[in-house]
Amino acid sequence: MKRNLLVIIVISIAAALSWYSSEMEQASRQAVLDLGKRIFLSATARKQITRGPFRGSVKPQEGTLTVSGIIAETNSFRRRHRLPPLQMNENLNSAARAKLHDILSQNYFAHVSPSGKGISYWVEQAGYDSAVVGENLALGNFSDDADLVEGWMNSPGHRENILNPHFTDIGVAAGKGEVEGANVWVAVQILAKPMSACPQVDTDLEDLKSAMAEMKARLEEDIPEAGAPQEELDDYNQHVQEYNQLVRRYNQLLVILEQKVDEYNGQVEAFNDCAG
Repeated sequence: MKRNLLVIIVISIAAALSWYSSEMEQASRQAVLDLGKRIFLSATARKQITRGPFRGSVKPQEGTLTVSGIIAETNSFRRRHRLPPLQMNENLNSAARAKLHDILSQNYFAHVSPSGKGISYWVEQAGYDSAVVGENLALGNFSDDADLVEGWMNSPGHRENILNPHFTDIGVAAGKGEVEGANVWVAVQILAKPMSACPQVDTDLEDLKSAMAEMKARLEEDIPEAGAPQEELDDYNQHVQEYNQLVRRYNQLLVILEQKVDEYNGQVEAFNDCAG
């Protein structure tokens, strides 16, 4: 991933410093190590939130679940808590239908399928690029959409998903089938926020990485071997001047890298705030 690039750069810098022979070596090395400690490595690429599946009564009763009704009831509770309504997203509807089909065809009831596929898999397959995604599942025979959503709202974890202020979109699927020996309704509710809604983290530091790699190569090239002839040692004096120029350039790049790290960390914080 791109964010690992910063770690690579820091390692490259530390390797280049192994060629320094002056007091600047220790000072520069410490500066790089201190800088490395300031880099956040925990940016949320895709956060997923799942709760234990909700099981209602499997006692047979007349009742029908609908996609539009489940979404309407969900948004009714959000409005009561002064939260914006969730927007139906057809890609998330598609992901919910795929998850529902998987549950009914493989006869299981869990957030992760027997083959190890979780909510992120279905969302990505449906073409929705999420910053944060949550899933509520329900199994049982419900009298109507309000009965189902009320059941979720009475379950702390599912209620937290429905009232999560970071979610903006919703997808739903509901169907009836044989699951765990009972003829029941299964409902899949996917709540999400798209990656495009959050600040993007820019870690494109390839030019800086190349500059540091070039510096390391020059330093390796300029150090004469032990017992080198006088002519080579004389040439080394010239190389020392080039070396000093590289050191100055290195320090300039270090300042640039520090600025880039500050910018990167700010972007990571903004992204994580957005994704919750």
